[in-house]
Amino acid sequence: MHGQKNEFLEAILGCRVRTHYGSEILVTYYYGPHEIYGPGSWTIGYKDERGHVGPHFNSIKVENGLITCEGKPLEILGREADMQTSLF
Repeated sequence: MHGQKNEFLEAILGCRVRTHYGSEILVTYYYGPHEIYGPGSWTIGYKDERGHVGPHFNSIKVENGLITCEGKPLEILGREADMQTSLF
């Protein structure tokens, strides 16, 4: 589910990441950019530690190759699953 492709967000599809809240999530999709949290904001969707799919973070930004949530870096823990990024 994309508006525009972003190479850095593409790279974390299927990866487990840790937020500054300490939550570990599996990134399942992203979309944007949008302006919900200012120009260049993105949304990532994820599966949480209980297996719930559909929650998301709207405050994702990519600046100088660093992916942040609310201005704090996401910690990339590793790839867990392959995600289909396009239908064709």
